[in-house]
Amino acid sequence: MISSYVGLGFVLAFDAILPPAFGILGLPAQWGWTLASGLAAALLAGVMATLLARRRRATPMGMGPGVMLAVLAHWVAVLLLAINAAAWTIQGPKLFVIALTLSLGALMWSFVRRITSLLGDKPGEDWDPTRG
Repeated sequence: MISSYVGLGFVLAFDAILPPAFGILGLPAQWGWTLASGLAAALLAGVMATLLARRRRATPMGMGPGVMLAVLAHWVAVLLLAINAAAWTIQGPKLFVIALTLSLGALMWSFVRRITSLLGDKPGEDWDPTRG
């Protein structure tokens, strides 16, 4: 489902502009990182939960190791963002950037896997849901 990749990509793009947006509003840095990280974590978690529910409805087939790795990477990103929102002593751009980069990397990797599953050995056959 291409809408899954596009939707997740839009959420990551939106999340990426949150810190400068809160900075422009004049919020103190600590509150800016708290709000940006908390909102980014909530949005990413919501999209991931929705995508996983849609996937379960679309196919009874379980996830292959590659899909599980990508899903795990996104949930680790959610965890890092939540930590950045809550742990004022360590919060800042580092955890935020690591989380968004991890999630974006997982998205890009799973998209390429999905495209290659369409091209596969027999291009006319249906795609392999364990690969994307």
